[in-house]
Amino acid sequence: MIALKIDVALLQKERFFRSTKPAKDGHLPIYADIVLNENRDGTDQYGNDGFISQSCTKEEREQGVKLPILGNWKRIGQKAAPARQQQRPTQRQESNDGW
Repeated sequence: MIALKIDVALLQKERFFRSTKPAKDGHLPIYADIVLNENRDGTDQYGNDGFISQSCTKEEREQGVKLPILGNWKRIGQKAAPARQQQRPTQRQESNDGW
């Protein structure tokens, strides 16, 4: 599970977009693209694993545009990765065809 804390006052509303497909109740949802960025140095002193920002366009990224940090995120109750089952080597069956 990942827990997020976002300062919604920092969201740039001009980046919101409306769905073209109505929801079940008939309204057209409004969305914001949000990005979870991992901390370069791992978990910080407050237990956060990364920060949150709004998404920018490819052109903006290429120009070096940095959007405000909206908040932080952290992994909560992370489960250990399941152990992989070792596969037994398959036995080659000998054939009489010379191989």
